[in-house]
Amino acid sequence: MSNIVNDMPEILWDSLSEELLQCVKREALDIAYGLPSNMFKSLIQALHKKYGKKVVVLIGEYDKPILDKLNDIRPVLKP
Repeated sequence: MSNIVNDMPEILWDSLSEELLQCVKREALDIAYGLPSNMFKSLIQALHKKYGKKVVVLIGEYDKPILDKLNDIRPVLKP
């Protein structure tokens, strides 16, 4: 997530979508393209189904740029 550009909501939207799609491709999953928040939820559900284990999302220091602007980007993350 450290590669995600978050200066403007539109760019953030595209950047998040692209990062999620890369995860989907890497894991060979089949989820619908759409809102980043829906894709994220679908990705977690698909990973749980594929591996049969709980999915843990870690937010580390490299995600700080996103956390710094969380209030500005919250509308993009929630449908």
